[in-house]
Amino acid sequence: MTDSAGNCLGGIYSFKPLTFVAIGGAGEGHNYNDDDLHQHRQWPRPRSGHRMVSTDTDCYVFGGYNPNLDSDDEDMIADDHLWRRSRPLFRELWRYSYLTASWSRVEPTGGRPAPRYVASHCATLVGQTYMFVYGGTGYPFGHTSSNKLYAYDLAVNRWQSVAAVGNKVQDNSHIDCPQPLYGQALTVDQRNNSLYVCGGTTGFDYKIDVHRFDLSTRRWYCLYRKPGHKVGDFPVERYRHEIVHYSGRLYVIGGGTSEECYSLSMIPVFDIATGKWTEVQTKCDLNVMNEQLSGFPEARRCHGCVRQLFTDNNSDADNDNNNCIVYVIAGIGDNNNVFDDVWRLDVRQLQWQLMSCRLPRRLYFHSASVSPDGRLSVFGGVVDANHTERTNELLTVWLRIPSLKTISLEAICHYLRRSQPQSRGTTTGAAIAVVVDDTYIRQFLNQLGIHISH
Repeated sequence: MTDSAGNCLGGIYSFKPLTFVAIGGAGEGHNYNDDDLHQHRQWPRPRSGHRMVSTDTDCYVFGGYNPNLDSDDEDMIADDHLWRRSRPLFRELWRYSYLTASWSRVEPTGGRPAPRYVASHCATLVGQTYMFVYGGTGYPFGHTSSNKLYAYDLAVNRWQSVAAVGNKVQDNSHIDCPQPLYGQALTVDQRNNSLYVCGGTTGFDYKIDVHRFDLSTRRWYCLYRKPGHKVGDFPVERYRHEIVHYSGRLYVIGGGTSEECYSLSMIPVFDIATGKWTEVQTKCDLNVMNEQLSGFPEARRCHGCVRQLFTDNNSDADNDNNNCIVYVIAGIGDNNNVFDDVWRLDVRQLQWQLMSCRLPRRLYFHSASVSPDGRLSVFGGVVDANHTERTNELLTVWLRIPSLKTISLEAICHYLRRSQPQSRGTTTGAAIAVVVDDTYIRQFLNQLGIHISH
């Protein structure tokens, strides 16, 4: 078992950037024995279609879908009163602590319900305080979809519905509100206190409409709605894409339909001020061009995508003068080709680079997030092209070298975990799930003035 920096738990700490580390989990088909039956709900079950966000100290995983769990799973029924009503969807929130290397299922306070449509929704973190969740579908997919916005307050552990205000028509729907869809893409412009939503599907047709939600006024604005007679024209409608906000523009990364995937060499770009679309040609990675590789990532959907803004001093301020780096992680392409690669896009230079790190397995319908200090986390997803097997493995990799304080904390927690009694969970090939009593770690860190929420 390795910790989040790539060290053997019994060995000497060493920081290893650009090296994926597999952390815990038990795959589908594992038969739990008496010793670990009570432990396996100490980490999330295998799933796909979920979303995640990351802070410096934790990552949060919400929602997801798994049709392969038995409907009469005694442990799920006993442990989760929502499971009877929500299966095969997971209407639950999990937190993984990077410092204590442990999962915990979050039980929100206040009696406010979590979002109901928890497959192929979208999520983003605003500041280090609020996780916004939007859209998504129930099951069967597309029969019931959502255009509701929810916020989870990380500080007070509470969900709240974010009701839109403003112009209404006679049927009491908002004129500028997006229609209920799933597979949309969501991003945030923190300087203008706005969320942007693009695309998605009803399960029968696809969209490329663009909407802005003003977090200050709680009002929706429709920035672009494609006329029905132009379906199929540029920009092409899609779902399970991602969008990136940079310098007043929205960059659409990948996506597709159930039948085809769209290019990442030519990227649709929406100018927020003018409401116009253009298409930009990116630059290939000359270092990997050969007879098999074009130097561009292959067309794909259901991929992971994260963004980092930083300057030479590693500041993450949301400033257009800063450089914007996007990472695209795995996904599925045409002919059901599933990927395990990681690509880096310099948005300002429009330059692609194939990263040296690769995932230990091929994935799609997974989720990815990156912490402000550069730790990429990838959780769950489907591992075969037939949609039959899912994973609950957490993968982490450092995309850049964080501060000396962060590396020091990693080292301290490594040795604290090493000194604590551990109980082995389940073997999943390269990784073994280890349950650690983190009470001592929390107490020690509290003495250093580092407080970790429970």
